[in-house]
Amino acid sequence: MIATQVAEYPEEAKYEQPIPLVIEITPGQAKVGLIELFEPGSYEHRSLRVLVDEALTRKNWSIEERLILRDILRQLDGGKLLLHGREIDRPAIQGAAIEKTELGEIYRYILVRVIKPQEGSLAGGILPIYRS
Repeated sequence: MIATQVAEYPEEAKYEQPIPLVIEITPGQAKVGLIELFEPGSYEHRSLRVLVDEALTRKNWSIEERLILRDILRQLDGGKLLLHGREIDRPAIQGAAIEKTELGEIYRYILVRVIKPQEGSLAGGILPIYRS
Protein backbone atom coordinates (compact mmCIF):
# COMPACT_ATOMS: atom_id res chain seq x y z
CA MET A 1 0.00 0.00 0.00
CA ILE A 2 1.36 3.37 -1.03
CA ALA A 3 0.94 6.27 1.36
CA THR A 4 0.06 9.55 -0.32
CA GLN A 5 1.27 12.86 0.95
CA VAL A 6 -1.08 15.80 1.08
CA ALA A 7 0.44 19.26 0.87
CA GLU A 8 -0.36 21.17 4.01
CA TYR A 9 -1.13 24.85 3.69
CA PRO A 10 -1.74 27.12 6.65
CA GLU A 11 -5.37 27.81 7.45
CA GLU A 12 -6.49 31.36 6.80
CA ALA A 13 -7.52 31.76 10.43
CA LYS A 14 -3.84 31.56 11.42
CA TYR A 15 -2.96 34.80 9.62
CA GLU A 16 -2.60 37.88 11.72
CA GLN A 17 -1.98 40.12 8.70
CA PRO A 18 -3.52 40.15 5.22
CA ILE A 19 -1.55 38.37 2.51
CA PRO A 20 -0.93 39.27 -1.16
CA LEU A 21 -2.89 37.84 -4.07
CA VAL A 22 -1.22 36.52 -7.24
CA ILE A 23 -3.40 36.08 -10.32
CA GLU A 24 -2.05 34.19 -13.31
CA ILE A 25 -4.00 34.53 -16.56
CA THR A 26 -3.20 31.90 -19.19
CA PRO A 27 -4.48 31.54 -22.75
CA GLY A 28 -6.12 28.15 -23.25
CA GLN A 29 -4.05 25.28 -21.91
CA ALA A 30 -0.74 27.18 -22.03
CA LYS A 31 1.71 26.56 -19.21
CA VAL A 32 2.81 30.20 -19.02
CA GLY A 33 0.57 33.17 -18.40
CA LEU A 34 0.58 36.77 -17.25
CA ILE A 35 1.19 37.26 -13.54
CA GLU A 36 -0.30 40.15 -11.60
CA LEU A 37 0.39 40.82 -7.91
CA PHE A 38 -2.14 42.58 -5.69
CA GLU A 39 -0.99 43.87 -2.35
CA PRO A 40 -2.89 42.99 0.84
CA GLY A 41 -5.88 45.26 1.33
CA SER A 42 -6.19 46.08 -2.38
CA TYR A 43 -8.32 43.13 -3.48
CA GLU A 44 -10.35 41.73 -0.57
CA HIS A 45 -13.67 43.38 -1.43
CA ARG A 46 -13.32 43.37 -5.20
CA SER A 47 -14.54 40.86 -7.76
CA LEU A 48 -12.13 38.61 -9.60
CA ARG A 49 -13.42 39.90 -12.95
CA VAL A 50 -12.54 43.50 -11.98
CA LEU A 51 -9.03 42.45 -10.95
CA VAL A 52 -8.48 40.47 -14.16
CA ASP A 53 -9.75 43.38 -16.28
CA GLU A 54 -7.41 45.70 -14.38
CA ALA A 55 -4.49 43.34 -15.00
CA LEU A 56 -5.23 43.01 -18.73
CA THR A 57 -5.40 46.79 -19.23
CA ARG A 58 -1.98 47.36 -17.68
CA LYS A 59 0.38 49.02 -20.17
CA ASN A 60 3.93 48.21 -19.02
CA TRP A 61 4.30 44.64 -20.33
CA SER A 62 7.60 43.18 -21.46
CA ILE A 63 7.94 41.90 -25.04
CA GLU A 64 7.34 38.29 -23.92
CA GLU A 65 4.31 39.34 -21.87
CA ARG A 66 2.86 41.22 -24.84
CA LEU A 67 2.92 38.01 -26.87
CA ILE A 68 1.02 36.20 -24.10
CA LEU A 69 -1.39 39.15 -23.81
CA ARG A 70 -2.05 38.95 -27.56
CA ASP A 71 -2.92 35.24 -27.20
CA ILE A 72 -5.18 35.99 -24.24
CA LEU A 73 -7.03 38.74 -26.11
CA ARG A 74 -7.43 36.48 -29.15
CA GLN A 75 -8.90 33.75 -26.94
CA LEU A 76 -11.20 36.29 -25.26
CA ASP A 77 -12.75 37.14 -28.63
CA GLY A 78 -15.64 34.71 -28.30
CA GLY A 79 -14.14 32.96 -25.28
CA LYS A 80 -14.56 33.02 -21.51
CA LEU A 81 -12.46 33.57 -18.42
CA LEU A 82 -12.68 30.48 -16.21
CA LEU A 83 -11.58 29.52 -12.72
CA HIS A 84 -11.98 25.84 -11.86
CA GLY A 85 -14.22 25.42 -14.91
CA ARG A 86 -16.64 28.20 -13.92
CA GLU A 87 -16.88 31.84 -14.96
CA ILE A 88 -15.05 34.32 -12.78
CA ASP A 89 -17.95 36.46 -11.55
CA ARG A 90 -17.20 35.98 -7.84
CA PRO A 91 -15.24 37.64 -5.04
CA ALA A 92 -11.49 37.61 -5.63
CA ILE A 93 -10.62 35.48 -2.61
CA GLN A 94 -13.18 32.79 -3.42
CA GLY A 95 -11.37 29.90 -5.07
CA ALA A 96 -7.87 31.17 -4.24
CA ALA A 97 -5.36 28.60 -3.06
CA ILE A 98 -2.98 29.40 -0.23
CA GLU A 99 0.60 28.95 -1.44
CA LYS A 100 3.98 29.26 0.19
CA THR A 101 7.25 30.28 -1.47
CA GLU A 102 10.53 28.48 -0.85
CA LEU A 103 11.41 31.31 1.53
CA GLY A 104 8.23 30.76 3.54
CA GLU A 105 6.25 33.75 2.28
CA ILE A 106 2.52 33.04 2.14
CA TYR A 107 0.21 34.32 -0.62
CA ARG A 108 -3.07 33.54 -2.35
CA TYR A 109 -2.87 32.15 -5.88
CA ILE A 110 -5.53 32.07 -8.58
CA LEU A 111 -5.08 30.57 -12.05
CA VAL A 112 -7.57 32.00 -14.54
CA ARG A 113 -7.75 30.39 -17.98
CA VAL A 114 -9.09 32.03 -21.11
CA ILE A 115 -10.89 29.34 -23.07
CA LYS A 116 -12.35 29.80 -26.52
CA PRO A 117 -14.53 27.07 -28.01
CA GLN A 118 -12.80 25.21 -30.81
CA GLU A 119 -13.58 26.61 -34.21
CA GLY A 120 -14.89 24.34 -36.93
CA SER A 121 -16.16 21.62 -34.61
CA LEU A 122 -19.40 19.77 -35.26
CA ALA A 123 -22.36 19.75 -32.90
CA GLY A 124 -21.14 19.00 -29.42
CA GLY A 125 -17.61 18.46 -30.69
CA ILE A 126 -18.37 14.85 -31.69
CA LEU A 127 -16.92 13.76 -34.98
CA PRO A 128 -18.95 11.40 -37.15
CA ILE A 129 -17.59 7.90 -37.79
CA TYR A 130 -17.54 6.87 -41.43
CA ARG A 131 -17.39 3.20 -42.27
CA SER A 132 -16.80 1.76 -45.71
